[in-house]
Amino acid sequence: MPKPAKDTSRRVGLDPQQITMRALKLSEERGLTGWSIRELAAELDVATSVVYHYFPAKDDIYEAVVDHATTTVELPDESLDWKEWFTEVLMSLRAACLRVPGIAERTVTGKLTPAMVPIIEAAYARLKAAGFAEMTPWAYSMIFNVAMSAVAARDRQSPHHPDQYVIADMLEDMSDLTVSSPALSELSEHFIAGLTTADSERISNDYFRLLLASLLDGLSHVLLPAATTTVDRQT
Repeated sequence: MPKPAKDTSRRVGLDPQQITMRALKLSEERGLTGWSIRELAAELDVATSVVYHYFPAKDDIYEAVVDHATTTVELPDESLDWKEWFTEVLMSLRAACLRVPGIAERTVTGKLTPAMVPIIEAAYARLKAAGFAEMTPWAYSMIFNVAMSAVAARDRQSPHHPDQYVIADMLEDMSDLTVSSPALSELSEHFIAGLTTADSERISNDYFRLLLASLLDGLSHVLLPAATTTVDRQT
């Protein structure tokens, strides 16, 4: 007997949340753009038209996946110093992005979702309270652009990222130049090479923390005094 055709109507009990969670699972395994609607429908045991009924475009599913992943970011205790607060929230955001290859790249290009709004609002409030005043947009942009660009760079090392680059290949490409450049030789041996080892995540994590500390201290010594001076002139 011929195999019965798959029901193209809405499956009983299926809803956008279930589709999102299955898409999230696929994205964790293959990257945000590493699966097709046909594969997602097969995972759900429905026809592709059922998925399109709930999500008219594939980008709508991407947004739902990113939004759900971002909800795992917890806002730190408000009693923390503003620099400690930003360090905690950005470490949490980094972890959320790296769980799903491709999210960081999407976020850094400004494709935000509703779940990012409370984070942005809280970040703005912390910067305002710290005294950045009218320089708050500058401070916010510097913090998130630098931090998320670093996360995106780490994310591109994932084998599931569509634009993956391999650190070992980078070292190979640099090998001829390191012979005549002590600086490149030291950089390759004492930093880049470590990212090819089993200790790579610890090194990357430490690097990110130091990056944040340097960035936030720089803002407190350069941008914050400038903002304070501007406020004093206006008053």
